Amino acid sequence: MTAVTGISDAEYLAKLALEKRDAQKSANSAKQNSEAQAAAAADAQTSAASAVSAAATDDSDYQAILTKANSGQQLSQSELTILKERNPAAYARAIKADTARLDLAKQMEKSPSQASQALGGALSALSNRGDDDSKALAKALNDEYRSFAAKYDQSLIGTQFSE
Repeated sequence: MTAVTGISDAEYLAKLALEKRDAQKSANSAKQNSEAQAAAAADAQTSAASAVSAAATDDSDYQAILTKANSGQQLSQSELTILKERNPAAYARAIKADTARLDLAKQMEKSPSQASQALGGALSALSNRGDDDSKALAKALNDEYRSFAAKYDQSLIGTQFSE
């Protein structure tokens, strides 16, 4: 069982497999809808220009979302949907970060005076894992801690643990 997310590795892998399957189905459905719309367009040249413009915008939006996710920032529901469709692995990391963020928030709410210890424990568990997601998760946890400190105890705001 992972200390940060509270779910077993097998449950996590099963969840990832289901989400990957859903993402593939969604991508196939989106592709079919896109092809039908392109075939129905009256002006092929205008449609092609629109598609190129939309693809460029979609790609830059996607890159911004991916950067945000990799830095451990909290994503909106629409950003998560885009990640789920385009990059299931990044989506899984973002969900993992949100779960870790929620777990830390619950711990800090239970005992505000122990907030820094809760963060330290969560970050210690991450450092023991040694995986690629640890850095983004650590940033997410530090962000959650700073948000908590801003709401409850101004003296904690300067406290931050290494990522």
